Amino acid sequence: MNEETATKTLHVGEYPVDKSIDQKTLAAFMRVVSAIYNLEETIMKT
Repeated sequence: MNEETATKTLHVGEYPVDKSIDQKTLAAFMRVVSAIYNLEETIMKT
């Protein structure tokens, strides 16, 4: 994930982002969590 994509990903949400955390890593974790939530929703609907 590049810097621009990470910045766009982290600007979504209600709370400010902690600047002491690596922004690329945090954005990657957000994508993983989103994928897990979507998978869970898909499983529960079937």
